[in-house]
Amino acid sequence: MADTGLVITRHIQPHKLKYTPPGQYSAASSFHHYEAIIIKDSMQELIRKGRETEMLSKVKGKLGVMNLLAYWEPLKSNGEAWSTEIYLPNNNDRNSFWWKLFDTEMESEVPECEIRHRIIQVLGSEGFSLTIVNSTWKLFESITHAMLGWLTMYQEGYLHRDVSIGNILRLKKPEHRERFHILPKFKQGASDGTRDQLVRNVQIEVKKQAEQLEILIEELGITNECVAVIADGGMCIEVEECFKERGLHVRSGTQEFMSNALLKLQRATEQHDQSPVDDLESFFWVTLWTLMNHTKFAGLRTKEEEEWGTSLCHGIDRRTFVAVEVNDLSDVRAVDHCQIIRDSCKFMQDFYRLIASIRDLPLLVKQEGRNDPSEEFVMWKWHSWAFEGVRRFLELIKKHKDQLISCPPYQALALRGAGQSSS
Repeated sequence: MADTGLVITRHIQPHKLKYTPPGQYSAASSFHHYEAIIIKDSMQELIRKGRETEMLSKVKGKLGVMNLLAYWEPLKSNGEAWSTEIYLPNNNDRNSFWWKLFDTEMESEVPECEIRHRIIQVLGSEGFSLTIVNSTWKLFESITHAMLGWLTMYQEGYLHRDVSIGNILRLKKPEHRERFHILPKFKQGASDGTRDQLVRNVQIEVKKQAEQLEILIEELGITNECVAVIADGGMCIEVEECFKERGLHVRSGTQEFMSNALLKLQRATEQHDQSPVDDLESFFWVTLWTLMNHTKFAGLRTKEEEEWGTSLCHGIDRRTFVAVEVNDLSDVRAVDHCQIIRDSCKFMQDFYRLIASIRDLPLLVKQEGRNDPSEEFVMWKWHSWAFEGVRRFLELIKKHKDQLISCPPYQALALRGAGQSSS
């Protein structure tokens, strides 16, 4: 059952809301600061119930994340939680309601009914798709803020696991937030409480990555003005839980944007621990997808670009072919492509090489002296990959910033390309 969202616009009068959250969640009086609020009404699996709201509560008011104002679980008149249980047979009767679609061994056992609970969230960050931003710089600036938001979630102990085009939003208006900061645990270096030298070495590496990231943020002038967010943490998971129940919470995400490793393993029987590397790769596919599907260039794309856009939705081989084609674009060949491709190809070529280089990081763990690495060692390696990936992305932003900022807005270009007046 999919999540649904309702945007309430115009002038908000909180006391006239038809349903006021009960008890400690009665935060309606704080809504008057917002021109628009978003009501997210979702039916959540028991295993994930409350996880997103807990995560959003921890990162509230920080750069690059949705701003959670209130949340609650609606109750029936008898005080019981509102859930899908009212539509389902009890487990003793489920055999008579089970419809076997395929005659396979996988369907030999009738599963227990899946009960979902209703959760209401009130969010104060209204945004729009990256496919309608009006300049190349705003596109990459948005990816930057969303990636920092992703790292903020990660520092609080959560892996997002669904970085996709629908979950990165450019805010309608910039919002003042807390400046991005790195938690002390990641800057302490080797811990006195850790005797394992390999773990201590990784802790030192994380500190180094964190310090370099702070310098880059300062150099790029990233302050407390938030322009984009990463949204929808419905598939997030606590990092520590990944190690407690390995193989149980894997391969989550939107298919078009999942990492190659996750796509390859979708139908495989072997386990794959979905790590920060998978989320970081998803940022690349979201960016490439945006370039090929930006609405300002509808009807202006070359035939080759149209084929690229289609190929991105048809599996690993065709998707990788598009990335390779863009990576091979020379200055001479790029001239024949639409403006958004010309503006972005140099950055995307560097971004592709970055992703290609971090894909193998999980495979290097065993090469560093551990055939059966401890959970502490692997967890600190995850931290290292998360900081390294974001740090290297920001280095690319620094390298290409002047060129990206110099690119003209899309609207006038698109109109002129269509033979219309730009006024």
